[in-house]
Amino acid sequence: MVSFYLFYQQKYDVEKYSYISFSLSRRLVLIFSCSNRQAIVLENIPVSKSEMDTTSEIYHLIKPFHDSVSLLMNDTLYWLNDDLFKGFPYNPLGYRVSEWIFDYVANHQLPVPDLVLMNNGGLRKHLKKGPVTVGDVYELMPFDNKLSYVEIDRDKFLQLLQYIREKKNMAVFGITVEYTIDGKILVDGSEKLKEKYLVLTSDYLANGGDQLSFFHHPLNREDLVILIRDALIERLEYMQQNNIKITSKYKPNVILPEP
Repeated sequence: MVSFYLFYQQKYDVEKYSYISFSLSRRLVLIFSCSNRQAIVLENIPVSKSEMDTTSEIYHLIKPFHDSVSLLMNDTLYWLNDDLFKGFPYNPLGYRVSEWIFDYVANHQLPVPDLVLMNNGGLRKHLKKGPVTVGDVYELMPFDNKLSYVEIDRDKFLQLLQYIREKKNMAVFGITVEYTIDGKILVDGSEKLKEKYLVLTSDYLANGGDQLSFFHHPLNREDLVILIRDALIERLEYMQQNNIKITSKYKPNVILPEP
């Protein structure tokens, strides 16, 4: 089995792509399209490794798709002036990704959350200084997770804050959380919490993934149709087109007590 990655019929249009898979046997090629579930059978085409050369029919069949995908994946979205990597509590990658998601919903006049919450485990690639391509974002966010709004009460929010410290694998944007040596938790410098908080996160986490059980039975929940990956692609492209630079120096917004 040989799987061919993905081919966009229209750039960045998430509704118009097809996954194309090639099942190769001695004399059979099947091409599947998600859009119409059709299979095209091409007979009498030898496909052994020794015969897979640049003059073969199967090579010329695959090459246009390969070239189209390569062109798309190598398209530069944005230019970074610094390396972005994940960690805890120093987490410039998680912070910037969460910031871009926050700015995406704000730019689309969607509800502005109190905070964006992402997990480091969902970020699969560091972003290096220099050009950020479409392929980089696919490697960064290889999963088809979507954005979800979850509104929770004060008690559940306190559980969330405790989880952030215990698990040490989360990224936050929108608030600064400080854990003091005497056990207090300060949000934006205050112990006083609001009655409820609107959290923007992934549908995976909203469903209770990574043991986020406090997201079960929220006050309200709204799932968006946009993939997080596509939101990031759109936001980075928008920043590049509008010459929006990252000017503020990253400063950790999850602060642990000094050991």
